[in-house]
Amino acid sequence: MRLPALCVLLLIAFACHAQRTAVVEAEYTYYAPTNVTIEQAKQTALQRAMTEAIAARFGTLVQQVSTTKVTNTDGSSSVDYSALGSSDVRGEWIRTIGEPLFDIDYQDHQLIIKVKVKGEAREITYLKPQFATRLLRNGTQDHHESEEFRDGDYLFMSVISPIEGYIAIFCKDDSIRCLLPAIDTTDGVERIEANKRHLFFTGYGNRLQIGYNGADEVNSVYVLFSPNPIIRPLSAQIDEGGLPVFSNDEFNQWLSEMRNHDRDLQIEVKYFYIRDL
Repeated sequence: MRLPALCVLLLIAFACHAQRTAVVEAEYTYYAPTNVTIEQAKQTALQRAMTEAIAARFGTLVQQVSTTKVTNTDGSSSVDYSALGSSDVRGEWIRTIGEPLFDIDYQDHQLIIKVKVKGEAREITYLKPQFATRLLRNGTQDHHESEEFRDGDYLFMSVISPIEGYIAIFCKDDSIRCLLPAIDTTDGVERIEANKRHLFFTGYGNRLQIGYNGADEVNSVYVLFSPNPIIRPLSAQIDEGGLPVFSNDEFNQWLSEMRNHDRDLQIEVKYFYIRDL
């Protein structure tokens, strides 16, 4: 069957802009500094394994070749992370398949974390507009940015984007809580303006106070940004603070669907650590 010329052109254009997806996996060994906790080391090792898996499949966007070293031995790629971050690879992580496998060891009093992770990743074929977020401790200025919080501290967040769009913010500990859009919004979305510094969780009634449960822990904040509306997922549970609560499986399923349907969606994960006084 012959297609009209216009249809042929449309098919060619779609093929040129289609983004490849692939199942990727990698192993990474992280030699942690002495001032890093086990949980911090696990998060660092996992993120670097994900980045290495994406880089091995889709390649890298290296701006300063002299600061990044990529080697290939017997078909196996190795990346020196002295300058390479997740934004330098030509892909993004969509979802994790199964659970990452960690091996924790000590050699000569040094913590060594080995991790193996498998997941689905998507090629990035164009540069997305960057947005910036900061976790702020007990203050609303940039110099209050911190990764460590103590019992009773207040957590604020700033967000700025070069374009207008929509954001959603989730906090992950033993479960997932939706911080924004707020549950009392009528349309279920949170808008932000272009080139404006937005501050969140500063008003009376929606401030976030950190609690310490007796053990050092690492939490993560997922910030989603898109020029397209991000509608808060429906939750069957509401916690005592009035926040929608999701299981890890529910959140991961929703996030995977969002990434598959919105190619403009960007996700930044910010880690913070809660420690004793």
